[in-house]
Amino acid sequence: MPLTRTGSTFTYLQSYLNSHTSAYQDSMEQLSSGSKYNSVGDNPVAICKAEKLAVEIETSSTADTNIELGEDLMSMAETSQEDIISNLQRIYDLCIQAANGTYSANDKNEIIREIRARLDYIDSAADSTNFNDINLLDGSASALKLQTGTDANTRITIGDALIDVHTDILNVDLDPSITGENWTNQDIANYIDDIGAAISTITSASSKLGAYSNRLDTVSETLFNLSTNLTAKKSGLVDADAAEVSADLVKNQILQNASVSILVQMNGMQSLALSLFGD
Repeated sequence: MPLTRTGSTFTYLQSYLNSHTSAYQDSMEQLSSGSKYNSVGDNPVAICKAEKLAVEIETSSTADTNIELGEDLMSMAETSQEDIISNLQRIYDLCIQAANGTYSANDKNEIIREIRARLDYIDSAADSTNFNDINLLDGSASALKLQTGTDANTRITIGDALIDVHTDILNVDLDPSITGENWTNQDIANYIDDIGAAISTITSASSKLGAYSNRLDTVSETLFNLSTNLTAKKSGLVDADAAEVSADLVKNQILQNASVSILVQMNGMQSLALSLFGD
């Protein structure tokens, strides 16, 4: 009878040892991988939720990248618009100068020469300002939209700020027949009005770009907060707590060693008992 009881105890201790050995191995895997679960079977529900959160996090990151590219695009357009405004302002000043009766026809010709050079520069900027092969200031991007969210309908239309700045569209191109000899004060006054209107038009477009940029900053901050919260939630679901797992590891190692020690002692006692009975 003692041998039967000892055998039952031995079986229990062996099962106890196996349990803590398995728990010890699980703790080692969690520490090495950083995850609570190392296979789908460990917790299918938690892993499924974590995978869905990972998709949302990645989507938020993609949307934020879209915003960064959109801000780069608008910055390029705004810089060119400001440059064009600067040239128009210089033309405006030249016209004010030319309107003064103290200038000769030759002086006006020099003024007209600079005006034409600056008009050519504006047309060149309208043709060459592009981002990733998208022309920004020739009117072709008037319907441009930025995908700023994680669903198909979350967009911001910025095309209305990407206006055509060609001189003929702005109504500031100078008739080729105009010279210092025939450019009258009335012609100059009318042209001054046209230049002022063009400056106002581009300034309005540039202001829109600034407003859109501020809006994108707000959306980007929202996406960052969303991504942070989703990451924390995902971490809570599947990331292992290093301190807790380390404590479990030590505990299971101690219990494992204790079980082995007891089993070794019991094996020795059984061998002794059998030898005595045998005698």
